[in-house]
Amino acid sequence: MNKIIIFCITIFSFGLVKSQSNNNIVFENKATTVNAPLTIAGSVSACKNSSFNIPITFNNFSQVAAITLRLDYDPTKLNYNSYSNPSTLFPGGILIFSVSVSPTLKRINIVWTDVSAISVANGTKLVDLNFTLLSGSPTISFNNISNNSGDCEFADALGNVLVDNPTATYFTNSLITNLSVDNPQNISGLTSVCVGQNNITYTVPAITNATTYIWTLPTGVTGTSNTNSITVNYGINAVSGNITVKGSNVSCGLGTATSLSITVNPKPASAGNISGLTSICQGQQNVIYSVPPINNASSYIWTLPTGATGTSDSNSILVNYSNTSVTGDITVKGNNNCGAGEPAAFYIIVNPLPTANAGNDITVCKGDTVILSATGGVSYQWNNNISQNNPFIPVISSDYIVQVTDNNNCSAIDTVFVAVKEKNIQIKVFLEGLYTNNNQMTEALDEYGNPVWGNTIADKITIELRENNSPYNLVETIFENLSTNGILNSKINCNNISNYYIVVKHRNHLETWSSTPISFLGDTITYNFSNSISTAYGDNLKEVAIGSYVILVGDVNQDGVVDLSDLVEMDTDLTNGSIGYIVYDLNGDGVVDLSDLVTIDENLTNGSVAITP
Repeated sequence: MNKIIIFCITIFSFGLVKSQSNNNIVFENKATTVNAPLTIAGSVSACKNSSFNIPITFNNFSQVAAITLRLDYDPTKLNYNSYSNPSTLFPGGILIFSVSVSPTLKRINIVWTDVSAISVANGTKLVDLNFTLLSGSPTISFNNISNNSGDCEFADALGNVLVDNPTATYFTNSLITNLSVDNPQNISGLTSVCVGQNNITYTVPAITNATTYIWTLPTGVTGTSNTNSITVNYGINAVSGNITVKGSNVSCGLGTATSLSITVNPKPASAGNISGLTSICQGQQNVIYSVPPINNASSYIWTLPTGATGTSDSNSILVNYSNTSVTGDITVKGNNNCGAGEPAAFYIIVNPLPTANAGNDITVCKGDTVILSATGGVSYQWNNNISQNNPFIPVISSDYIVQVTDNNNCSAIDTVFVAVKEKNIQIKVFLEGLYTNNNQMTEALDEYGNPVWGNTIADKITIELRENNSPYNLVETIFENLSTNGILNSKINCNNISNYYIVVKHRNHLETWSSTPISFLGDTITYNFSNSISTAYGDNLKEVAIGSYVILVGDVNQDGVVDLSDLVEMDTDLTNGSIGYIVYDLNGDGVVDLSDLVTIDENLTNGSVAITP
């Protein structure tokens, strides 16, 4: 068993101060001109995964009393096992230990000290360090830099540090030469060949330390070589397999092998029968055809009739037929690097498409009934849940698409556009009872003081369209919200395209007509009763501010006159102070009171009446 002496001492002798710190000897820093011994780590040659000794020897070792040595190595390339054969010439024995510095660096420290200096003969071995080679050709290096160069030092009996710089002069590192055959790189050469193909060369880059090369070949493949290149012939019985090669030398034997997979291809067999539709329609898409797998085929070559498109290198193909495709053959044959086999053919009948006609585009008013009737086939399928020749009411303008199918089950589509027209009307009018100022009205309130119809809604009014001559028949009626800014927006029947009187009616205001009939030819009709007295028939408006006009309040019984009969109807609610959304609440404040009498007073005094054509 190896003897390891571990100690931590401080020695005082002849002025020499020596101590151990972190398992290293630290010498007193005294200058000297005496040279340190020559320390040599032996170099060796080894095979991977083999163990070997590195001797540590001295030359010119004279009158030395203390040693500290550090040797660094890469643990990914070397594994330190132990030490052996420590010299008995060093009193008290030597201390040897290994420390991990990082994943790629370990150090071995060797320490000896004594009170007396000794000398040994040249070539004296201090110890053998045992390693195992893991990879590469690594070095074991003396580290004379770390710890202010204190990890590699010699001292005499007085504690004087001996000269050991430059490092390369006093310390010789160990080089481990790896004799193992290196791992080969990839083989280069053809990986796909044909039966009967000859003189094919394969090469592997030169393998480090290989003195000869051993090649193996698939069955039926011949060729010999002991170099890094081989020329082979593929016989008629050659089969697919691997070409392998590995290096060898006398010292370490065989290295690892590398392989190249070789596919030996025969010519493809004849194609079998193609399956798929034999009768199709022009424009038909994604029609699949297939052939049974063809022996020895690595790809497939398809040809298609004129006007048909599709690509495939497998035993099936998706074919798209254009609207100009014609009848013809589909063919296929197997193919590989050795050539193509015999093809198979399949006759395809391409039927023309029917002439689909969805009819002419249609324009209708919203709510009108439409009937769509297409021609050109024997059956018709419409989108949007529409049926051929069945009436329906379109909601919005839209395209309607029909698929027309003929006796060959071929289909074509056509489109008809149904335009659904709407007519918009915008009226601006102010109600005298609700008018405040600055062209604004208040909202009509309920008994709780809340707007009846919502914020910014003054009240509901009725708009009538009446013919432009006697007896002025009613054409359309709209009951709609009137905003507090006097604007009313609504939809009206788009068939109303003549000239019409616009009539405004409200629950407690006089009926008011437009001054003249208004044209309704456009898609949007606008009329303003608020900016001029002449906009009302008979100038029947009241100016409440410069340039602002209102229709007259007070006709609570809607008899066309503001008179005592209206007061009579209001009397009970006035007396009781009725609250809520009541026709007698002329100013819309939710209460029938004297303020409503004030509101009606002027019109009552004047006997205001509705003026109509």
